[in-house]
Amino acid sequence: MSEPLTPPPTSAIEIQDAARASVPPPDTEGADVGAEPIITDPPIQELPEAVPAPAAPQQPQATTTYHFLFPSLAELAGKGDYKELVRLAERGDLTGENDEHVSRLLVTAPLVLAYLILDNLPSAGFALTRLPSTLDKHPLSIALLSLQSAVRDKQYDQIYIRATGILTVIHTEKLVPGFDLAPVVAQLIHVFIETFQQKTFALLSKAYTSIPLALAQTYLGLSTDQLLAIARRHRWTYNENTQVLAPEGPNAAYHPSRTGLGSSIATLNAVADNLILESS
Repeated sequence: MSEPLTPPPTSAIEIQDAARASVPPPDTEGADVGAEPIITDPPIQELPEAVPAPAAPQQPQATTTYHFLFPSLAELAGKGDYKELVRLAERGDLTGENDEHVSRLLVTAPLVLAYLILDNLPSAGFALTRLPSTLDKHPLSIALLSLQSAVRDKQYDQIYIRATGILTVIHTEKLVPGFDLAPVVAQLIHVFIETFQQKTFALLSKAYTSIPLALAQTYLGLSTDQLLAIARRHRWTYNENTQVLAPEGPNAAYHPSRTGLGSSIATLNAVADNLILESS
């Protein structure tokens, strides 16, 4: 005889009791009831290998007195202290060892250009003649001598060309390995050109009552706009029809339109020589 069927749970409590009854009890046989639960450590992650820091760029190694002296000369050039630059460079050039080493140009180049800025042409030339045969044929030495010769001989139409030639050399030739001579030379060249133009403009004011624009450009190495701007600041007049500049006030009785370029330069040179004699 079959047993009577158990009615299904209907209330919420009966349903919960039925659910608990359907889950088998945990197997506690062989288990240590009083033992503490085992806690396992998380897996150890391997740290990435340390990447070494990039090595600092090596500074150029100074091996001659010229190497050691160059930073001081560069600083003096930046300050515009050309007399002190000359004093320090002369001492270093005359007492330095390894005088045939190319690093000597670190001293000679600033020295020559500082002398040109100070209008001391003989000393600039002498500094170049002291170079040994291993250095006097260096492109920079040749370019410096070419500029010094043009200034000495008052070749106004060549001075600015040769100054630009030095800038070309320093940007195309490998000068002194490990030392950047180019910025110092470029700065000194620009100062020399500016100083030379100022002195030449003052000479023009004393040498001419009037001067053609093209001839003034030869003396000053300036474009038309640059020259006219300077002329206006010095109260020069300019005739656009004749393209002639006239300095303010009667300075000389010379009129260049009657002669050629050679005679004009000779006149300016004569005025310059007279001014040198008067100031000496």
